[in-house]
Amino acid sequence: MKDLYIIGAGGLGREILWLARELNKVSERYRLCGFVDDNAALHGQEICGVPVVGDVSFLRTKPGSAAALGIGIPRIKQKILQTVQDYDLEWPVLVAPQASMSEFVQLGRGTVVCAGSILTTQVTLGDFVLVNLSCTIGHDATVQTGSTLSPGVNMSGFVSVGQFTDIGTSAAIIPGIQIGSHSVVGAGTVVIRDIPDHATVVGNPGRVIKQADVKTEKPVSV
Repeated sequence: MKDLYIIGAGGLGREILWLARELNKVSERYRLCGFVDDNAALHGQEICGVPVVGDVSFLRTKPGSAAALGIGIPRIKQKILQTVQDYDLEWPVLVAPQASMSEFVQLGRGTVVCAGSILTTQVTLGDFVLVNLSCTIGHDATVQTGSTLSPGVNMSGFVSVGQFTDIGTSAAIIPGIQIGSHSVVGAGTVVIRDIPDHATVVGNPGRVIKQADVKTEKPVSV
């Protein structure tokens, strides 16, 4: 079995712990060694039967271990990935046994697919993508590095999502839409037109309510 540490001891981290335990019921894969969290008040506590062993820097002392991102907010994911990019870690793909997908799905390192989600065919997810509970991703869709689909997102065919973009709970995206990088799609938004980089979109139909100046983002390589 591989030692596995979960980054983030909050709600999503606990859900990923559950996911890993479900995978172990099918085939024992991971020794669930602990959470790491930068909240020092949690250090030494036990959460769902697993200890909080320290902050993220603890992982530097565990070369060769596996890690999973229990963080859903893309901008925080990006900061953590920049912090650990020179650590010797493995990033397994974690797909809940209760998820469903065809053989024609490609998943990048560190990607997590939660229970109840359906990925159809010719779907490509980049590294460190989170597909939360009960999402649907249609044919020929792509989601790039670090982006998050919150629970209940419905993404139609030929949709493209850029890097480190946050798609809110129960958002619906019609076919063929392109969503830029570092953007936010609010909960319940119905996306019927393309979204640029660094934009915040809400409503039905979705409309841009804020767009930051486009800037060069630091690349992430882990």
